[in-house]
Amino acid sequence: MVDDKVTKIDHRVGQLDQRVGQLYQQVGGVESDLDFIKGELALIRHNQVTREEFKFLETRVLRLEKQRR
Repeated sequence: MVDDKVTKIDHRVGQLDQRVGQLYQQVGGVESDLDFIKGELALIRHNQVTREEFKFLETRVLRLEKQRR
């Protein structure tokens, strides 16, 4: 009776160990995806700032050209 309970508990612990191993693998994949996304997001933000700066400079040039006329 006690042996049966211990066997069942051992089986459940084994199942839990397998599940935890699977979760660690999934988390590792998500972490690597997250690192990739962070890099892409940084590039997008940099490009957006560059675009906004370009628009600002373009507007400024247009104003200066109008003032010269």
